[in-house]
Amino acid sequence: MASAPGVFFSVLVIYTAVVFAIAWWSFRQTHTEADFLVAGRSIGALVGGATLAATQLSSGTVVGTIGFHYLTGVSWAWIWPGMWTGWIVAAVWVAPKLRAFGGVTVPDYIAARFHSEGARVLSAGLIVVAYTVYLSAQYTAGGIIFQALFRWPFFAGVLVVAVITLVYTWLGGMRSSVYTDFAQALVMVFAFCIAVPLLVYRVGGFDLMGRALTGLDPLLTGWYFGLDEVVV
Repeated sequence: MASAPGVFFSVLVIYTAVVFAIAWWSFRQTHTEADFLVAGRSIGALVGGATLAATQLSSGTVVGTIGFHYLTGVSWAWIWPGMWTGWIVAAVWVAPKLRAFGGVTVPDYIAARFHSEGARVLSAGLIVVAYTVYLSAQYTAGGIIFQALFRWPFFAGVLVVAVITLVYTWLGGMRSSVYTDFAQALVMVFAFCIAVPLLVYRVGGFDLMGRALTGLDPLLTGWYFGLDEVVV
């Protein structure tokens, strides 16, 4: 019988091969700057929506936010209405303006909106800083996962994740990123549909799980706003 790490490693190899195949196909479809940066403006609602979902359900969410849920209890669920509201605002009010503008980057729009090259530089700098932090969280989570599943050194896991993402982004740009995100969304939906019911079953159902968590700490099942944890 195959060991769990062996199965996980086989799945990882297959998934990586699929990602590189998507990257190579995207590379063959990329001919202009707009192809590389905005996928030739060809992404539809289904693929675009799945991409947003996969982006939201990143390592920071699957590892970090779930860990925060474990730390604070169900009250941390109040974060989700705010996040969904942000996505709705972006989809209804922000995205149409950016699409109508016809630029290829957010700094392009900022520079045109404020008639300032300084605004372009400032916004680009802020994006670099923000995404440096964001990507650091993803690579950290990747290192933790590799360490837990395969007993690899933490840095080796970080390096593997970084190299894979660098290669497929460099080859196919936005088209590669979007379609690999689409594949990731399918994998995550499939995984959650199996893992969540199985985990609930293994702990004896929602009722037993709730009583056990309340016994550990009543705050874990109390519907508070979690403000103390956020401030700390």
